[in-house]
Amino acid sequence: MNSLTSKSILLSFLILIMSSLALNAQSNSAQQQPFPKFTHTGNPELDKKNHEKAIIEWRKTEAERKAGAKHDNNQLKSSPVKSDAKQLNNQTNPKVDRSTPKKTSYTDGKVLRTQKIIDQPHAPLYTYTGNQKMDDLKYAKSKTEWAEKYPAEYKAALRANKSETKSALKRKPTTNK
Repeated sequence: MNSLTSKSILLSFLILIMSSLALNAQSNSAQQQPFPKFTHTGNPELDKKNHEKAIIEWRKTEAERKAGAKHDNNQLKSSPVKSDAKQLNNQTNPKVDRSTPKKTSYTDGKVLRTQKIIDQPHAPLYTYTGNQKMDDLKYAKSKTEWAEKYPAEYKAALRANKSETKSALKRKPTTNK
């Protein structure tokens, strides 16, 4: 009988510890911000600097969030009345709106990827945001600005395009018999 009660006490003690650890882990990860993603804009040096800066800011906000979570947990543990703890919890964790989400629009200008279409040093990059009409308009505008600013590069690109077209026309199509 003695071994049975000591085992049940030990089991209940372990369950209590595990549940408190699980609750602590959930409260710490509830508001965690995602690690910053590396974005390519065509300038590797600037991209690297921006990414490093974003990582530093992310680490700072995560440290503040963790310190705040520890502070909140300490206040909840020390409060003698449960209603005070509920009131404190409602102040620190506002209610989340769980209504139907807004439809995603790709016109907000977030760059998904970029591509260099013209092989010239100062040629503009084509940016894909998911809205093809807007992307085409932006590229056409940046291309005309580039042509005005660097006319020699623009003429070289036109010559290269014409020579590629002529060489493609000279090749005879192969037919299978």
